[in-house]
Formats: sequence, C-alpha cells, structure tokens
Amino acid sequence: MKTIIYFSKTGMKKNVYAAMFCLSFSLGYSQMGINTQTPKTTLDVTGKGGVTDKDGLQAPRLTRADLTSKGDALYGADQKGALVYITDITGGDAVGPRALIDVVGYYYFDGTQWQKLSGGSGGSGVNLYNSDGTLASNRIVTQGDKTLAFTSSATSGTSHFSVDGSTLNVDAVNNRIGIGTTAPETKLDVVTTGASYGIQHSNGTVKLRTYARNTDGGWIGTYSNHPLRLMTNDGMRVHITQTGNVGIGNGAPTEKLDVSGNVKFSGALMPNNVAGTAGQVLTSNGAGNTPIWKEITTSGTVVGYSVLLSGNEVSWNGNNTYTDLDLSIGSGALANWRLNNSTLRVPAGQSGIYLLNFTSGVRVNGGVSSTYSFLTDIFINGVQQSNFRPITSVANSPGGTYANAIFSLSWSQIITLNAGDTILFKAKTFATSGTPSGMKMARVSLEKVN
Repeated sequence: MKTIIYFSKTGMKKNVYAAMFCLSFSLGYSQMGINTQTPKTTLDVTGKGGVTDKDGLQAPRLTRADLTSKGDALYGADQKGALVYITDITGGDAVGPRALIDVVGYYYFDGTQWQKLSGGSGGSGVNLYNSDGTLASNRIVTQGDKTLAFTSSATSGTSHFSVDGSTLNVDAVNNRIGIGTTAPETKLDVVTTGASYGIQHSNGTVKLRTYARNTDGGWIGTYSNHPLRLMTNDGMRVHITQTGNVGIGNGAPTEKLDVSGNVKFSGALMPNNVAGTAGQVLTSNGAGNTPIWKEITTSGTVVGYSVLLSGNEVSWNGNNTYTDLDLSIGSGALANWRLNNSTLRVPAGQSGIYLLNFTSGVRVNGGVSSTYSFLTDIFINGVQQSNFRPITSVANSPGGTYANAIFSLSWSQIITLNAGDTILFKAKTFATSGTPSGMKMARVSLEKVN
C-alpha cells in the first residue's frame, strides 16, 4: 500500500487528517509523497516550482547555545544521522560532541560527534578548499600506490606553500625551497641567525656540515672526528686530516702540506717571510726548524747537473719489500759514477758537499681499495740515511680504476760524499692495496757545491 500526503490550497486540514489516519494503518511499509501522488521513495518531496513558491526542506534550526544546553549525553547511537542547522555560534561551547561546531551551517550527528555537512564540489560547505580550520586530532594520509601533488599557477610572490612560516617554504614561481626564510634566493636556501650550523649530510657516523659565523665567513667540513676529502671525477684530490694536515694527491699527509707530484708556483718562496737573495740556496736548519737561505761558494765543479741519469722501470717485489731502482740510462759526468745499473760510486778526487736531487715513482693500474704509501730510501755505503726519507701516497680509487697512473715523489738534500762512497736508491710500498705495475727512477742529479 502507498500512503500519500497531498496538500492542496483547499481542504488542507481534511487531507492531513486523512493522511494521518492512513499512516496509522500502514506506516511500517508505506511511501509518502508531498506535492506528489506517486512517491518514488519512503519520503518523496516534489517542489512546486512557482515563482512565488518557497520550495525547500528545513532541518531543525538551533543555536550552538541551544545545543550546548542539551548536554553531552542526550544524543547517542540511536540519533546517528540527526541533522540540524546551527544559526549562531556566539554562545555555547565547542567541546565534547560540539568540538567541530565553529561556523554557521548544517551538522549531522555520527553517533559520537556533530560533524560539518560539506556542500561537496563547488558547494558552500566548510572544507580545506574554501575555509581555514583546525585539526581535531592527529591525521594520517595513506597514499597506497597513489601520488600526492601540489601545483601552482602563481606568477608573483615567494611563499606559496609553507610549514610553520619559514620553517619550510616553497617559492613556486622560481622553483626554490627556503629553510628559515620565506624568500629563498637559490634552489635551496638555508638561512640561520648568528653563528649557526646549516646543512648536515650524515650516514649516522660521519657528519658533514656547513657553518655561517656572523661576519667571519662561511665554513664547510666534518663536524664529527673524521677527515675531509675534496674530489673531482669521483676521485680524491685533496685530503685534510683531523689534525689539519693537507695532502694534495696524497690520502695520508704527514705534514701541514704534503704534495704528491710536481709543484708549480709563481712569486717567491718565503720561509719565515724571507725571500732570500739572488744566488742563495735554501738549506735545512734541522728537524722542526724553518729552512734558511745561505750563500753557497761554488769553488768545485758541477757534475751531471745538465746531463741527468734515469733508469728503466723495475718490477714490484711485493708489499714492504725493497727493490733497487735502475740507473742505467744517461751519459755525461754522472755516467762515470755508475758502478753498475743500480749503484753509483764517488770517483777519486770528487769528495765534497753535494746537492742531491731525484724524482722516483710507482706506476699503478687497476683498483686501489685503500690508500697506501710509496717511498724511496737512499743508502750510502749500504747504510740507510734515516735523516731523510721521502714518501708519498697512492690514493684509493673510489668507484673506478687507475690506468697507468704515476704517483711520484721528488727530493732535494745536501749530503757529504767521500771518494769511494757508494749510493743506492731503494723503493718499496707498504700497506699495499692492489698490485703496482712497477717502479722507476725518473731522474737523479748531483751538484757539487764546494
């Protein structure tokens, strides 16, 4: 059976009574229509559509004060879906089930709390797209396999998305991110105040940081107790130890500046800020002391300075094992000193003080997993000269391999030689990683200086 409530301009009271009478007999399974004799649902309200007809359906209208006066327990599970329209929020409170009632509008009861009834897309309901708001509790967005993207069509300004003001700021016009600023000047702009650290990159142990200190300038380096390395082409070029030693091409510097390879500079060499004068020679002043410039009287003869000796490459004999360097190439004065292919002997009548210069090196192919050392010792009459021991490092090759790479060292030393003394150059590597291809004496010269 269908029960129809139909109102007309005449006999309205009679029709209502008739409808109520019918409802009393068929309410459990009836359908009701308002302004229609053929209702399609439980309650079917059809608008009349006239220009003077005030069509619509009004929910109960209350103020927040009205709802507050009802207490927190009046509405429960049985009232799920109850709909009201809040006309005023100046009174009452926004606590308990009314926590979300903060604007005028429709609200429905979900069994626990009054919820705003959104107007949907393009509607006038309160939502993120048309109103500010406050989260009532923690929220989690589960993306699953979906993406979450924000796009901007802004053409001016520098702050288009932010978290807590300048904590994180996105400039969508210039594609920049600011941390500590709402007007980033670069792709990533970190702004701090006073003397403060900025960016940190860490693997949990090593901490690399930037630091800006008032007017003193900017710093970059390790905050943790680790060395700092500068690289190019995925290879180490400069190494700074925790104590401040700097190695160029040297992964284990033992001095404030430790260079593996040739050094080119313009201007004066100025130990203790003294440039010396023309003709002077820089000489050692003992271990731990600044070298000094000295006048050298060259009353003797120069031997083998313009005609140098060198040698063929010799095989590497294993880690921490000496190899005699070859001296078989070259002619001239020093060739007369050659006792055999690896040993020089001071000729009769040539005793004196000499300036010794030499350059030796090791050739490396393949990978080097950790830095190791290459050195060349000088033996006079079979005795190692412990007062000077030139050494260099073979740097590791992260992410690649070496192809005929030469790691060399150069040395100059004032030595005293007597007729018949023998001179031998021995080279070796230690803590070796990988397999060196060979070692070689590139040049050696002796200049008599008295």
